[in-house]
Amino acid sequence: MVSDLSPLALRLMDRFWPGPLTLILPCIRGKTVALRMPDNPIALSLIRESGSLIGAPSANLSNRPPATDISKVINGIGPYVDLIIDGGPSKLKMPSTIIDLTTPSPKLIREGSISFSEILNCQ
Repeated sequence: MVSDLSPLALRLMDRFWPGPLTLILPCIRGKTVALRMPDNPIALSLIRESGSLIGAPSANLSNRPPATDISKVINGIGPYVDLIIDGGPSKLKMPSTIIDLTTPSPKLIREGSISFSEILNCQ
């Protein structure tokens, strides 16, 4: 469970979710969690119908190119997951931007579809 949603986290969620933004947030037990609300009708429907949060891995392995279509997902994480749902090819062809909000200032982990300057403009 997330221990704190800062005003900046709330502004970023409001501005960029659903969409290609992953936020790293503090957890109650002193660890962190990366959260994202994808802009995909199938994923959004699953979230809505479950009435809960859904934990899922990234569609690509760490430090690998983005998995922008089903064949790349299967080739990357296929052996490690029980289920893959083909939501169609990625519209953006870029990974999500990852921002660490566990530090005093937002820290860019990976720049993707949303530029770091757009993130900083939300402060």
